[in-house]
Amino acid sequence: MKHYFLILLSLGVLVGCNNQEAKKADEAITEEAHQKDEKESHAKRKFPNSKEKGKFFERDGKKMLYGGKDDSQHFELSSHILKEENYHYGIGREAFPALLEPEFISIEEADTLWDDDARFLVAYAGNDVKAYSVKDLTRYEIVNDVLDGKPIMAAYCILADLGAIYDRQYGDQVLTFGLSGYTYFDEEVWD
Repeated sequence: MKHYFLILLSLGVLVGCNNQEAKKADEAITEEAHQKDEKESHAKRKFPNSKEKGKFFERDGKKMLYGGKDDSQHFELSSHILKEENYHYGIGREAFPALLEPEFISIEEADTLWDDDARFLVAYAGNDVKAYSVKDLTRYEIVNDVLDGKPIMAAYCILADLGAIYDRQYGDQVLTFGLSGYTYFDEEVWD
């Protein structure tokens, strides 16, 4: 009977140990699965890649980028240094038209039209002040304008929620900016 009791006791200890090891193994598997889920949820969203979608092509020995259904809208990129695999979307030139001749209203009118929490990109130089509503910028993204007699461009990116004002004067040339229909993302820059 003693031997029988010792065998049962040994089996009980063995089963108990095995259950603890199984429990630890289950916990390790659960933790590993949790970490994998976390990594996947933190993984960067994949955007439509323009290179994979065939937006780059060659014409007459020149590297080109699709700009729209009209052949005159394509971009010539023979001397560009950006990585093709970092171009995304490619919906076409001016799919969102840039604003070329903005119209403005008075501050008094703006107070009646805009809520107090409305957001604006504000530019000022000398005595000249202009405010571009973020609501309007999400539709146009680029505004070609003049501020205190100097050509400027107001730009807003809805994806990054960033706005900026740039000088449109390049040497003796005044440039007019439009939208390409592309976004560019480089992990080395954005990391």
